[in-house]
Amino acid sequence: MTASGRRVAWLTIVEDGLALGDPGREHLRLSSEEIVHHRVDTTTGRIEVADRWAWEDVDDLHVTAPSSRTRRPGRWAFTWAAVLTAIGFESDVLTSDIRVLVMTADGGEEVVLCHGHPGRGYPDDEQAHARQVISRLVADEAARTDLDHPDAPPS
Repeated sequence: MTASGRRVAWLTIVEDGLALGDPGREHLRLSSEEIVHHRVDTTTGRIEVADRWAWEDVDDLHVTAPSSRTRRPGRWAFTWAAVLTAIGFESDVLTSDIRVLVMTADGGEEVVLCHGHPGRGYPDDEQAHARQVISRLVADEAARTDLDHPDAPPS
């Protein structure tokens, strides 16, 4: 993909497609067939399906996420937390959550809040690239077949 090899901004390559957000927490899973909202059940801690949309039913996915001025905001977040802990302060690693507006063909809109990755934001150039990927997937049915083998070079 770029950046870390498996992730660019808030998009992560997973076995069956792409995860929009942290795939280990609340996120949208983009496969060649559908978009699935995965949520963490607060009682069991397990990830469950909260909602799903067929690609044909989706007009657009609009992602809002904070920007970062650093190239590797996650590394800075871990480093900063380690320094604070070393000098005696409690510190958690900050994450940059994202908001996704799912716009459907019937005029409906649903906001999905996805857990982000460590750091205080995402580099603007990576976000621009990730948005291009999302736009292409929404607009081009043939491009979605690439999600069946997300590690392969794009067709």
